[in-house]
Formats: sequence, structure tokens, C-alpha cells
Amino acid sequence: MNKLGGFKYNYSVFSVSQSINSDEVIKLIRNQKGGVVHFQVLNPTFLVSDKQIVSALFHTERAFQNNKNIARDFSTEFLVRLAGKRQISNAIDFLGIKDSNTDIMFIAFGKQKKQVEQEFSSFLDIISEIIEIKKQKQLPLLELKDLALHYQCEKNLEVIEKKALEIIATVEIL
Repeated sequence: MNKLGGFKYNYSVFSVSQSINSDEVIKLIRNQKGGVVHFQVLNPTFLVSDKQIVSALFHTERAFQNNKNIARDFSTEFLVRLAGKRQISNAIDFLGIKDSNTDIMFIAFGKQKKQVEQEFSSFLDIISEIIEIKKQKQLPLLELKDLALHYQCEKNLEVIEKKALEIIATVEIL
């Protein structure tokens, strides 16, 4: 459990043992919306570290405070910021889950730590009934050479992370 300003978050990255029905997973996520805890499911392939999550939450919160949000809801705005894309459809193409994903990330965030923990745990119980989720994984999932190629920078985790954070921040100024 981590926090940012007023937001606390919890996430897990899993391997999935079979192809997933992404529409069914997204439907479950949508059913969780409406409360004080926000949920997002995504493809974590190009995520480097927790710092990206913290930065995306910071920029999302700030966008809503300054009426500069791109999306109407917090979860979608978070996806846009994390992807570093100004178009929602491009963010979904980049970080959205697909039936062929072998790794999947679930994240919950909200203002109250206890509620985030409870709803996240409950959601994982529900999702594990429809998806056989295997061992939990750590970020980054890709090797440095593949991340460096994607982010077009040198093969150094700190440099890659810095580049990823810059991309998140550029959504604000584009």
C-alpha cells in the first residue's frame, strides 16, 4: 500500500495461465466503479517501476484539480497519464488489456487506505474466479535492452525510468 497526496494505491502484476476474456475483465472493472475506490486493469509490459504509478496518480489528481483532465472519470484519466498519451484510444491501445496478454496488472486507488485494501482484496478474489492468475510479478517485466529500445534511450534502469516519467509529464504540456 502506497500513498500520494490524498491517494493511496495498491496493485499486483500477475501471469495468467490461459488466454483471458478481456471484455469480461473490463466489465468486472466497470462494475467496481462508482465507489470511492477507483480500479484499472492494464498491460504492464512497458511499465518500469512504481514511480510511474505515483507520477501518473499525481498528474491525474492535478489535472482534475485544475480542470485540465482529458477523460471524464479518474480511472481513465489515470490510464491516459500512465500511457503518456493525450488520446484515450491511444492509451487503451498501448496499455489496455487484450485477450492475448500473458501478464496483467490490477490497480486500485482512493482516498482511504482501509477501503482501498479491502476493495482491492475483494476484487482479486472475484477476478481469480474467472481467471487463473499465477505468481505475482515485479516491475519491470521486460529486459533492459527491450525497455531501452522502446523508450529510445540507453540500457540503464535509471535512465529508462527517467524517460518514462518524462513521457507521463509531457501529457500535461502537449
